[in-house]
Amino acid sequence: MAKLIARKTIVFGVFALEDVLPQTASDFVDVRGKGWAGRDLFDFSSLDLHSPTLEALAALKENIVQRADEIEKDMCEKKGGWLLVKVGKKESTGGKSVQCSIPCLLENEEERRKEHDVERQEHNCTFWAPKSQLHQEGREHYCPGWLVKKGLERTSERSNRRFGARRLPVPSQVWPRGLKEAWIEAHLIQLPTEEEVARLAQENERQRNESKKKAERQAEEARLEQEHRDEEAKKEAARLQKRKEKRRAGMECRENVTIVWNEWSRRGGKFVAEEYEAEGVDLYFSGERVYVVFEDGEEIIKKKSSILQVVGREER
Repeated sequence: MAKLIARKTIVFGVFALEDVLPQTASDFVDVRGKGWAGRDLFDFSSLDLHSPTLEALAALKENIVQRADEIEKDMCEKKGGWLLVKVGKKESTGGKSVQCSIPCLLENEEERRKEHDVERQEHNCTFWAPKSQLHQEGREHYCPGWLVKKGLERTSERSNRRFGARRLPVPSQVWPRGLKEAWIEAHLIQLPTEEEVARLAQENERQRNESKKKAERQAEEARLEQEHRDEEAKKEAARLQKRKEKRRAGMECRENVTIVWNEWSRRGGKFVAEEYEAEGVDLYFSGERVYVVFEDGEEIIKKKSSILQVVGREER
């Protein structure tokens, strides 16, 4: 299996939580578990790591402790844990290895026991292990499971036929408490303190208030600017209307009439005329131009030659 790769996770937007790879008994044990390929050591998807609150900090700590339990279970299921052994006084010539012992069952005896339903018999089996591979906690010594297996296989090879059977360690594999607690602490120590989280929360609240005030100020400035533009638009519209009225004052006028006129457009390479009609409009005549003013004040300009019919109110 592939070795783990340490990664970093940013919590509360500021603090970096770096993976501390667990000290497994075998470098070939991937504690992410089946299906974890390419994923982080932790899964914080269910946590809110953006809001710096004491609740979020407590949940993050709990997640780390729970992950340690998952790693221990996964490590031991994959035979990558440690076994409690007894370290003897006999050492190798160079003093780098020491003789260890562990309660075992002989595989051939286990087969007979199951067949004849007899009492299980344990044997104290010895093997050699490098001192550098052993882990000590108080008076207890732990040896990697894979190393115990390898050492017992060598012992079996040197034994006679009866005791040359494969040795099966009786103790279950574990993650030594000291290593597990050290792994948990290595992550917890990276987390911010409650005081740091409180200060960060206050700073975020201050920044939110400042952003809110700034947004309100910008909204007010935009409102005033829009009011100013609307007022200027009204003034400009009044000025243009006054110009129009002044211009129309000297023109011939027919009010509230119905008008029919032609609009020319090109279709299929030919110019085609379409008739349009409008009721209740005012007409202002200036030379060849006719200003058509609708009820809503909209104005269009037409040539006299395009006007087909003008019917006054009294003529209808």
